[in-house]
Amino acid sequence: MIRNKNSSFAEQGNIILVAMFVYALSIGQLSAQHADLEESLSSTQGNTQGSAQTITKLPAAVDALIKKSSVKRDAMSLWVAPTDTGVPIVDFQSTIARNPASAEKAVTTGVGLLLLGEDYRWKTEFYTDGKVVDKVLRGNLYIKGYGNPYMVEERLMDMVVALRNVPIDVIEGDVILDNSYFENRVEDPDAFDGHGTALYNAIPNALAINFRAVDLIVENQDGAIALSTDPPLHYTQLDNAMQFNSHAACKGREGFAPIVTVDRAQDLVSVSGTLSRHCQREQLRLVLTDAGDQYFGLFKQAWELTGGQLSGDWYYGQVGADFTRLHQGLSRPLREQIQPMNKLSNNIMTRQLFLTLGAELTQPPGTLEKARAVVKNQLQRMGIDTAGLYMDNGSGLSRDSRISARQMGEFLVGIAQTNVAPVFFESLSIVGVDGTLRRRLKNTPIANNAIGKSGTLRDARAVVGYLTAKTGRQYAYVMLFSGASSPQSRPLMDGMMQWLYEQ
Repeated sequence: MIRNKNSSFAEQGNIILVAMFVYALSIGQLSAQHADLEESLSSTQGNTQGSAQTITKLPAAVDALIKKSSVKRDAMSLWVAPTDTGVPIVDFQSTIARNPASAEKAVTTGVGLLLLGEDYRWKTEFYTDGKVVDKVLRGNLYIKGYGNPYMVEERLMDMVVALRNVPIDVIEGDVILDNSYFENRVEDPDAFDGHGTALYNAIPNALAINFRAVDLIVENQDGAIALSTDPPLHYTQLDNAMQFNSHAACKGREGFAPIVTVDRAQDLVSVSGTLSRHCQREQLRLVLTDAGDQYFGLFKQAWELTGGQLSGDWYYGQVGADFTRLHQGLSRPLREQIQPMNKLSNNIMTRQLFLTLGAELTQPPGTLEKARAVVKNQLQRMGIDTAGLYMDNGSGLSRDSRISARQMGEFLVGIAQTNVAPVFFESLSIVGVDGTLRRRLKNTPIANNAIGKSGTLRDARAVVGYLTAKTGRQYAYVMLFSGASSPQSRPLMDGMMQWLYEQ
């Protein structure tokens, strides 16, 4: 339920990235077995769009790999070119627009670097419509979010400490949350695949925090099952219908088998299913509530942990032009944030960046339409024919996104020739080493010599990126597969990389 009273994680460099990875892994969204779970549960139509195709360049060795593959010949697009010239050495059905799945993130993050700059930081601002008198804020506290993709509770605590040092000990009024930097469009998190509480389906919000993840805690308290959340939620109610089962151990689905349903209109989370009496404390990480209720819960928790007092309510509102700014917090720079977006395929972070492009390059609020236009315009400025291109939400978690291998390839070549190329390269998975490509071609010459972004949907597979051949020459590669045979594309992908390394 949307409330509007007026209607109307600290060090720099690699340590920061490790912290980001640890946090992301801790919420389960980006674990090894689920790097592309957000996509594998769903299907894409596999339809292709584009003009009639002509095979322009297909080396005999590549044609042999295609013939050997279990993927249908008309269900693939291949494009390879050295980044120093951009002239393709492989060009096969490259203008057919196919679903890139999460490989789409390479475009979103690349455009972000080009247009926002690697040092871009997101703001979080704190205002009041009153004044501070003797450490008491006599008035309301307004918190305005600008869509920081990596806004986590540790960073919020830093801001709370800064706010307490104003100094403020007591907030007499309410907390008003301003998320107007992004359009407050109604979007059903269940629409994609029916798993609306899953973290990969989290909906962006200018005040999104902790990737929208809330811990649902189930405890055996003296023979009774108790439910709670972390953070505590102000408006969201829990309906406990769980029962004990007779399973002899607390492990597996038999020991802990919860069923969680969310009535978003009523701010109600219902939990049924069963728990073994041998269990003491179990938890799930899910998207359970409105972004504002979660943000307020974490803010209130942090405020009180630092000794502050807050007894008011929260609701949505907007900062007035004559309000007094009390503090401005800044996010980690974009160059750090794009690493979990690409290496670990974080959906909501990439969607936050996508909307930011729309807001920053046009004017707030950020919308999908504005973001799509910004990305398309940037590709056109790079000399890329954007016919058939459709970036749905920037993350690739979509049945509707389309891009051709040539468009993707020309973008990769183009960005490789800019000053943000080193940062972009560092954000991509290293084949055989890390991210979603860490299990690919391990213990081969390709490992450590190729980087890229993968994409996986039930009826779509993709891998795009760069490979340094044994000659030392760098190539951009794009491999897109669609349709029912696309899950059989892995051998062809690996074979293509091994062939390219020898060039």
